[in-house]
Amino acid sequence: MSASTIAIASGAIFGSALTLSSVASPHVIQSQFTFADFHMLLTFLSASASSAAIFHIYQSLRGKQLPQKKNTGYGYFSRYDGNIIGGAMLGVGDRWRWTE
Repeated sequence: MSASTIAIASGAIFGSALTLSSVASPHVIQSQFTFADFHMLLTFLSASASSAAIFHIYQSLRGKQLPQKKNTGYGYFSRYDGNIIGGAMLGVGDRWRWTE
């Protein structure tokens, strides 16, 4: 299976999970940022704990660690520049959306 197919499938699964857990709702996101509702935080912590348990079980059964993913930077100014650029785009887009 190609890397693009795996990325699309994992993105679709993640997006479906966010929709089913109603974390993608703007009201839930706003409530989380104003510390009025912690539904979003609990969802992400549950997902992180589930992933950690799955990785621990896999590593215990296989007796070896999973290989680490290589950096996927663009090479502009840092090895993490893809993360920095993506985070900045998300922040600018979010700021623009709420000021309209």
